[in-house]
Amino acid sequence: MAGASVLLLTILCATNSVFGTSVFVPQLDSRIVGGTTATIEEFPYQVSVIYIDSHFCGGTLIHPLYVLTAAHCTDGFLPVYLLVRAGSSFIDQNGQIRPVVHIYQHPNYDSTSLDCDISVLQLKTQFQLSASVQVIPLPQQGVEILDNQLGVVTGWGRLSKDGDQPVELQQAKLPTISTSQCGTFYFGDITKRMFCAGYREGGKDACQGDSGGPFVIDGVLAGVTSWGNGCAERNNPGVYTKVSQFRTYIDKIISK
Repeated sequence: MAGASVLLLTILCATNSVFGTSVFVPQLDSRIVGGTTATIEEFPYQVSVIYIDSHFCGGTLIHPLYVLTAAHCTDGFLPVYLLVRAGSSFIDQNGQIRPVVHIYQHPNYDSTSLDCDISVLQLKTQFQLSASVQVIPLPQQGVEILDNQLGVVTGWGRLSKDGDQPVELQQAKLPTISTSQCGTFYFGDITKRMFCAGYREGGKDACQGDSGGPFVIDGVLAGVTSWGNGCAERNNPGVYTKVSQFRTYIDKIISK
């Protein structure tokens, strides 16, 4: 992506051989800029993907046994190194934890363009559903996202560039942006499997560590946090994987 970096736990330009040959690779920490504190009961589908005992990506519970996240969060990893935590508002604390037994990374994932940036994680055992652990509905295959729809992105991460990382879950409400307008910001690098959300003036955005987490519109999982240029900068909105382009792919995995 020209001038772009991955939103994985650090939407800052960087390189890391663990994630392959991507020009812009995720850093393992996270943040939502300009957001507010939330509780897991408000967003019970939000989960934390854990690597070596620490949060490093977000995810979304789409079935008691399956989690949706970004492919750049799983690229190069074996499932034995990953866990998923659900049911806690607090980073690296409490809740239910399940080992990952299989990573279904999209076969067309492109680590340079970040197209098809989506993975499904199969857990060893199902999460026990409760007020703080719930499955979120998915959009139908091919449903398009309209311009200027208000959605909410959630995750754990720093409150400002190089600032403190919050203990509690954060949320930010962002409007969707037309593909044509977003394409002018990112030099045409927005594919039909992506959409953008944010404010032209910046100020609110997903960022470091929010990668793989949910972008929800009207209670439906519209997007997976993917990449962007900087965090909450003017004319640099966040870019999300469009879940409606992958509904058939997801259903085939869950129905196995």
